[in-house]
Amino acid sequence: MRELLISAEKIIDCLNDGVYVCDRDRRIVFWSKAAERITGWRSEDVLGRACLEDILNHVDFVIITNIIWLRDQDSNLG
Repeated sequence: MRELLISAEKIIDCLNDGVYVCDRDRRIVFWSKAAERITGWRSEDVLGRACLEDILNHVDFVIITNIIWLRDQDSNLG
């Protein structure tokens, strides 16, 4: 299992898009090389920190809310 995780991290680090992963407590457990390049935050500076600690400007809640609203509007039409 550990080898699979290491392989996945290597693949993700080849992406140009910044990728990070949080655990259930919203603590950052993975920070890709592109995330470092895009944000200026080094992996060792963010790992273990809550992603809400002024590290990122979160839009995920807004996006999810909009998706739910659009889905509800679509179901009301049909």
